[in-house]
Amino acid sequence: MSGSIQQNTSGIILTSDDPCQPEGITSGENTSVYTYHWFICVVSINIPVAVYIDRIVTPIWYIIGLFGNIIIIKIWTSRRMRRNSTCALYLTVLAVTDLVMLCFNVFKELKFTWMVPSIDYPVWCSIFFVVFMFAQYMSPLLVFGFTVERFVSIIDPFRSERFAGKNRARMEIIALSIFALTISMVQIHGWGYMNGECAGTGSHFFSIWSWVTDMLMFGAVPITVLFLNMFVMRAANQSIKLRNDSKVNATETTSVRVSQRNSKLSPSTLTLLWVSFYRIFTTLPVSVLYATQSEFTEGPFDIPVPQMSADPTWSKYFTWYTVKVIIDEIGLSQYSCNIFIYLATAKRFRKQFYDLYRSVRRCKSRYLLTRFFTPFWYFIGFIGNVITIKVWNEKRMRKNSTSALYLIVLAISDLLLLFLHVFKELHFAWMISTLRVPIWCPVFFIFYMFTQYMSPLLVFGFTLERFISTIRPFKSERFSRHRRARKEICAIILFALMISAVQYEGWIYKNGECTGPRSAFFSVWSWTIGIVMFGVFPFTVFVLNLFVMRAANKSIALREHSSEFRKASLWKVGICDSNLSPSTLTLLVVSFYRIFTTLSATIVYTVQHEIPFGSFYTPVSQMPTDPTWKNYFTYFLIKQVVDEIGLSQYSCNIFIYLATVKRFRATIKDMFHSIHNFLFQKPWCHVKEYGRCMTSSQTNTAV
Repeated sequence: MSGSIQQNTSGIILTSDDPCQPEGITSGENTSVYTYHWFICVVSINIPVAVYIDRIVTPIWYIIGLFGNIIIIKIWTSRRMRRNSTCALYLTVLAVTDLVMLCFNVFKELKFTWMVPSIDYPVWCSIFFVVFMFAQYMSPLLVFGFTVERFVSIIDPFRSERFAGKNRARMEIIALSIFALTISMVQIHGWGYMNGECAGTGSHFFSIWSWVTDMLMFGAVPITVLFLNMFVMRAANQSIKLRNDSKVNATETTSVRVSQRNSKLSPSTLTLLWVSFYRIFTTLPVSVLYATQSEFTEGPFDIPVPQMSADPTWSKYFTWYTVKVIIDEIGLSQYSCNIFIYLATAKRFRKQFYDLYRSVRRCKSRYLLTRFFTPFWYFIGFIGNVITIKVWNEKRMRKNSTSALYLIVLAISDLLLLFLHVFKELHFAWMISTLRVPIWCPVFFIFYMFTQYMSPLLVFGFTLERFISTIRPFKSERFSRHRRARKEICAIILFALMISAVQYEGWIYKNGECTGPRSAFFSVWSWTIGIVMFGVFPFTVFVLNLFVMRAANKSIALREHSSEFRKASLWKVGICDSNLSPSTLTLLVVSFYRIFTTLSATIVYTVQHEIPFGSFYTPVSQMPTDPTWKNYFTYFLIKQVVDEIGLSQYSCNIFIYLATVKRFRATIKDMFHSIHNFLFQKPWCHVKEYGRCMTSSQTNTAV
């Protein structure tokens, strides 16, 4: 629901000893502003169970939904399932939108539950809510779509062929997507980046629009689907009875057997009924709850926060809020648990799932290395890059480092690459066809190569900036400004996107497979761009780094020329040649690490044409003893090792920052202290300012 996260800005009176002091306290006056951070602090003190439910259960739905929806997409897009079920396309798109919804819900959860500013950026704030509400609107619309189709096929079976055609289903889904996107665009009017955070604009029109659309999409549409399902079940039972009544000469035993099947529906209809009923009963309670939220208001604000639960008005509101959190979690499950419905009601789905499981188990051992190490890099990379973005985005970090913006964008592109790499890994290492989808096949490789190109370009960008600031220190102010860095990064993004767009020419969905390359031009282009981006650029960065180190040593030698004794002592301890500034040292280590992990992979891929396959007529059991195949298998093993080392560059930057940046270590330490205090000792810590917590004794004294 979109209307539940709007921020209130009513004035409140708070004492200076209150454990939940808002940020905007006005000097000279004992007044402040009611913000969402203050609200979470109040909830953490008075109903910590609600906070724990939200923070523990939601990640469980993310894990189930991520893997479950990917498996659903894989199975429903197989030829056998598409041929045997007319609603396979609806269920595939439903799984895709559920996956998008869960991915975007991560940003929402970080913002409104963990107080991490994941959407507090210009432009992204509005775009986030457009896509987030689009994914929410698609769920009831798709359920309504296949319910109407099933209703027509049962009520008027002679027209079912006309309404159940695959081309018609595609057109209906496109129409539903356009409609959902159109009504989602109004979110741009309701959300904006103001005062350093993403907040509601307070528009009266948007409030009315949100209420009306929410009641229609999450109230009227589910109720309509409920009635249609009742008609479907009633019509199905009537058709079964009419069919059974026509058997005049049936025996007693046959009559009993038929009567037991009177209430049975076809498997596909039963599956769709379960999906739609599950969506209805997880959506309607949320709609009812949000429709009645105006009846449960907050109590007086002049009460000390630890005593609010004793106030009747606040107690009533906290009860409503706890119920809301529980119902929200139940509602979120609809985007994760469809796979259990399909396994329970669709026999063909169970068979395909079992076949998929057996194919994964029977896969040859040549992928064991990548299957073991790659998830390890995912785990480190997802957590490490999120922490990196959070830390480098701090005001004091951006102020003290001109390259902070480069490192933030580098972490974002690394995070995006790891996310896309999951699809590639599932497709090529686990044999799960995550790329065998029209349009998605070329689009995937566009974004995948875009994130790969961003890494050497960003490293080249901040290395060049550091080179100029070292060689020409008087021009460093001109080249090291934050505004100039933004322009340079925008130019790098546009350039990377332009050269990545050629991937659309090289990959195509054909005969149920995502194949490529499909042209000689694309083969030449890929080889040339690969050598330039992953060979020439890293080598250039390597040379620039040598110049930076040489120039830094020269400047140190000139600075210490007046003190021969101090210079000799520095050389004696061996630090004269490595005494670089901390920021320069960090960027050097990052760039060297990227250089040596990228160049190794480039060399391995360059020589792959020199390592041919053996004869395909050789029996599989004899391939390890064949000289040509043995040579290729050795190369393949080396390639896997180098690939895993190369993948680590997108995950391990956080260790470089921890080792070389003192402020980064201090910020991480403060962050972990804050999280530890929040979870285990003092759940009312100030999330925005690390380390500001009150003990129980202090709170009691203040009260």
